[in-house]
Amino acid sequence: MKSFRDRGSVSGFTLIEMLICIGIIAILVGLILPAVVSARASARKLACSSRLRELALATAQFELANRHIPPNLTSVYRQWQYHLLPHLEQPEVYSVIASHQPSAANIQYEWLTLASFLCPEAPGSDIPMRQNVTNRLVGKSDYVGVSGTTEMLADGVFPPYGEGIGGAQSKGLRLRDIVDGLSNTVMYGERPPTNNGAVGSWLRGLSYMNGTVGVRESGPFYLGQGANLMAGCGPQRFQEGSSNNACSAAHNWSYHASGAHFVTVAGAVVYYPYSIEGQVLDRLATRNGGEIVFNDY
Repeated sequence: MKSFRDRGSVSGFTLIEMLICIGIIAILVGLILPAVVSARASARKLACSSRLRELALATAQFELANRHIPPNLTSVYRQWQYHLLPHLEQPEVYSVIASHQPSAANIQYEWLTLASFLCPEAPGSDIPMRQNVTNRLVGKSDYVGVSGTTEMLADGVFPPYGEGIGGAQSKGLRLRDIVDGLSNTVMYGERPPTNNGAVGSWLRGLSYMNGTVGVRESGPFYLGQGANLMAGCGPQRFQEGSSNNACSAAHNWSYHASGAHFVTVAGAVVYYPYSIEGQVLDRLATRNGGEIVFNDY
């Protein structure tokens, strides 16, 4: 027969046992949470590199069809991103834009944000920005073409100036013009838009710095239609940046930790740390410099 004590006893946790369990759970959460955050950051970083690879593939398809890579800037409305649209599964957007005159004020889709031009790590990339010169909403682009070591030297894949190879009348470079080798020449890199709306749109360019930037700019920089938003910034190299700093528009950077992605003409995506020797990027940025590239990153 069970005693009264046995029949009336109720199993459960004491206060001390509950506190111990809560403490253990807190410790486990503290250990797991950083790993979860790191895993999510790694996933966003991987997605960002995948989109750069997608741009490289679209560029290869464009070159196959046209025998040259996309031109840098054929009008204030048509940057290299526009020319890639048919190869990024956006033929309708391309057709509508192509049906307008380049100077049409009511051009459609300028506000559109396209995933192909956005890095998931960048906050608010899918929200259009208000362009400071035109006061119009424009879609963002977190990626820019490499104009070379500096925009004045124009020695890269997307030179902003030059007869037949850059500027408003550009037809785009041919692969044979990239004599340093397709795997030794970077084509696109990360650079998020600026919060002041000066640069970072994929369609309505207004300035070469919307679509391209050099890896070693010399400054000062005059953006837009007479707006000198970056005058006095001084020389800019690959380094940490901020969307609140107008000078960050003149160099590659990203929201990833300690570096940014680049992709070569051959389609290889490489993540370079900000600590990379500047001369390495200088060599990779030129299309015909004849330099020897020692890429240990």
